[in-house]
Amino acid sequence: MVDRSFIDENDAAREELSEFIAGLEERSFKFPVGSGCTISTCLCHLAFWDHRVLFLLNEWERTGQLETSRLSSQSVNSINQAVAAISQAVPGAAAAKLALNTALAVDSVLASISDELISQLVSAGFERYLKRSLHRREHLQKIKEALHG
Repeated sequence: MVDRSFIDENDAAREELSEFIAGLEERSFKFPVGSGCTISTCLCHLAFWDHRVLFLLNEWERTGQLETSRLSSQSVNSINQAVAAISQAVPGAAAAKLALNTALAVDSVLASISDELISQLVSAGFERYLKRSLHRREHLQKIKEALHG
């Protein structure tokens, strides 16, 4: 039996993110959270990585081929820097909507993927692609610490 507990965890983390965003005022999106990022740019970061997983899931389902190459640390850092720079132009409310809509889209696909694909992802060490809650909660925690610290 394939473990699908990630579905409930993703749903709970998405709801937590939604509730947090609902409590923000427009000016809050510009609040700094460290490393030159704001709440708004963190939300764009989440949207980007959720969208990347969504793209890969759709490709894997379409082709039946699991791409097992990994991004280097340098590639991840360069992507994060580019996303941060571009996302500075995204208004806070738009960043929030993008993060929530993308989270819902990837979570919906994850809830319906095949047991075979889940097993392949776990076997290849891509379990984090299934557990989107980990990334969301990691950044939500950073944001909350910055707000209250």
